Amino acid sequence: MNRGGVIAGASSQIISSFLRLLLFFARLHSFLCAPPMTAVQTLRAEFRPTLRLAIPLVLAELGWMSMAIVDTMMVGRLPTAPWPSPQSA
Repeated sequence: MNRGGVIAGASSQIISSFLRLLLFFARLHSFLCAPPMTAVQTLRAEFRPTLRLAIPLVLAELGWMSMAIVDTMMVGRLPTAPWPSPQSA
């Protein structure tokens, strides 16, 4: 049995995950500790692409909400009495 290779593979995955986590926190720290002007420039640069992604989603949500309102208005006009069955006619 070659357990050394399995252990080495697992330890390299752990080290790789740890390094990715360390890099994430380093980037987060540099973003949070950046001067205010850099943060504003970053937000301004990201605003337009975010808006391009958000507009179709907002329109879809408005469509769903308006359809639900129209459905409620249509059902609200139905009589409260049960409909006559086709056999009774």
